[in-house]
Amino acid sequence: MSWSFLKNTSDLSEFCENLNNDNWRVELIIEGIHCMSCVSRIENSLHKIKGLNKVNVHLTSNHTIIEWNNNLVKLPMLVEIIHKLGFKAFLSGGDKQLISEQLKSKQMLWNWSVSLICFFQIMMFSMPSYLSGENGLDHNLKSLFDWGSFILIIPVIIFSGKIFFHNAYSGLKNKAINMDLPISLGIILMFLFSVMGTINPSNLFNGKVYYDSISMFIFLLLSSRYLDHKIKTKSWITFTNFFKKLPESSRKVKNKNFKKPRISIVGLNQIRVGDLIQVLPGETINFDGVIVHGSSHLNNMFMTGESTPEAVRIGNYLFAGGINIDGVIYYKVERLRNTSYISKIKKIIEDSQYTKPAFVKMIDKFAQPFLLAIIFLSICSYVIWSPINQQMAINAMISVLIVTCPCALYLSTPIAMSAAANKLAKKGIYIRNLSAFESLAKINLLFLDKTGTLTDSNPSIAQSYLSHSYNHSLIKKIIFQITKDSLHPFSNSLKEKFGDKSNEVELSDLKEISGKGIEAFSETYGKLKLGSAIFCGIDSNEFPSHVNLCQVHLTFDGQWVASFSFKEMLRKKVKEIVASFSRSSIESIILSGDQKDAVIDVAKRVGIKKFFWAMTPKKKHQKIIDAQKNRAKVMMVGDGFNDGPALAQSDVSVAMGASPSIVQTKSDFIIISNDIYLIKFLISFSKKTLTVIRQNICWALFYNLVMIPFAFFGYIEPWIAGLGMTFSSCIVAINSYRLNQ
Repeated sequence: MSWSFLKNTSDLSEFCENLNNDNWRVELIIEGIHCMSCVSRIENSLHKIKGLNKVNVHLTSNHTIIEWNNNLVKLPMLVEIIHKLGFKAFLSGGDKQLISEQLKSKQMLWNWSVSLICFFQIMMFSMPSYLSGENGLDHNLKSLFDWGSFILIIPVIIFSGKIFFHNAYSGLKNKAINMDLPISLGIILMFLFSVMGTINPSNLFNGKVYYDSISMFIFLLLSSRYLDHKIKTKSWITFTNFFKKLPESSRKVKNKNFKKPRISIVGLNQIRVGDLIQVLPGETINFDGVIVHGSSHLNNMFMTGESTPEAVRIGNYLFAGGINIDGVIYYKVERLRNTSYISKIKKIIEDSQYTKPAFVKMIDKFAQPFLLAIIFLSICSYVIWSPINQQMAINAMISVLIVTCPCALYLSTPIAMSAAANKLAKKGIYIRNLSAFESLAKINLLFLDKTGTLTDSNPSIAQSYLSHSYNHSLIKKIIFQITKDSLHPFSNSLKEKFGDKSNEVELSDLKEISGKGIEAFSETYGKLKLGSAIFCGIDSNEFPSHVNLCQVHLTFDGQWVASFSFKEMLRKKVKEIVASFSRSSIESIILSGDQKDAVIDVAKRVGIKKFFWAMTPKKKHQKIIDAQKNRAKVMMVGDGFNDGPALAQSDVSVAMGASPSIVQTKSDFIIISNDIYLIKFLISFSKKTLTVIRQNICWALFYNLVMIPFAFFGYIEPWIAGLGMTFSSCIVAINSYRLNQ
């Protein structure tokens, strides 16, 4: 495709994200990336360009993030550099990307199929030589089999193996070495010596041919790469296919008469924020929004991993992708498809691939030197053995090139991380930062927000106290108006109870202040405040004890109007899960913005001995800093409403709960479900993931350390070297895939 049309700033906005002023961000898919050396070549070449702010290339998915200053450099120039390196780049997302992935899979399958068919045929020609004993085959018969193998090996090398030669050549052209160079050298050398042995069987090499080794080597290499490709694209393709299955039309409501609604079925591009949508039983939610009429049960299994339908009613927030089960509901559109909750989750999954754990950075650092060492060892083996035995020298040189190819080492971490991310996504856990896996396994201090984490997101109203100075119906309408756009758990409970929208009260300057409450202005009643006693300016000495115990208060111009206490229900099995943290040497501490009595009550019920109340976002942040100064490895779990600074400061942060604000947090992990058990699962699964990564790296290093001496001293035939190298990569892939089970 031509990229020249993206030179103008006006054209960039359709395909790229404007970060600020002249700084832009684009996501590309780059074809032809096979190893860490490819990644390093692209990143190092682009980093030399003035105006480039950031480039991150992900090995296992081929996704690439580029951020640049459009005044200093244009995107077409950056893409041209990528093309000159021997790679192909195109815009990520949409049908084009899906079609490209499907075509790539199809091409890989064709290459694999040709190599498989020819491999079996060549083995049929080779087996008689292996089974003929000391006397060997008749000269003419062996010559016939060799020529037959020669004919069959041509399509294997030219068609199936061309990808290795193309990548090796691209690397050399750009003065870089990649993993395909030793592979290509090994194939070329085996082919040349085989041709010499076929044409002149009595030559210096005694007619030795390697056709079977070449065909098996290419077949096994393609097998391991195809397996890797399927594992690493599984999560992305699942999300893309899910989006393609979403309906392309919605039932737009043209009036507000829910008894006799006027419905028009329109395309998604005709829907705007604020429109009313009707959803019938069995239909899928197309947009994020708030229910304004009706009740039902929704299946949100795709996002949360929970199969149990969730009851929804007026005031509840809906997410695109949920399936309506048994009731007719009407909702107001809050977010369109491209800014929906699930779209942001998809972006989080894609962005997480660009973070590099310490294991990957370590392998990156030694990639080029290791490949150079392989080629050097190969040459040394030939030089040492050549005066003694030419046949042994050739075998040793080829075997060293093949057996030491670091495919398994390069795949050890990325493929395990991809498998782990797939598994967590099935549970409704999404990763922002892959590096957090390493810290997660070392956690010894767990800070927990109370509301929405230890307790249900929407507590029930236990007691209501309303002033007799105002009409109670008016108070309820004002409370609904103040809370209708808030997503705080207390607000959800209030608007659910007072959800009568008739005769709405006009309010202005509505503003929610994190950790305190909501304020607004009414021409009739002045400044309205709904929130904590401190926020509302309520003096505890002026009210009886039962009002002072309330968590939420309402004031009109500083005068008390209403107070509410909430009964918080603990999440399922929270006490047992907190106890399990203690058994794992993880101390649990509650950090809550609520009042002392409410925090003490929950702490006693869940068995947490250490807790803090009336914690503002700033105080929570400071508590975590203090703990880190004492060398604690801190994990913070919050609902994302008032925990932003604390989540950002923690060694590991988890935002928990199904609310749109969750995806805006800078947390390392996002848990969409309300199941606190998933925190325990996440910690234990991170340890399992790191164990698998360490196993992969140890196996890859052990394999190379053991096999190099055998290959160097000529004890391994090239076909055994190819089998060993591929077997090593498959072990890493299969071991990693266990995480996805």
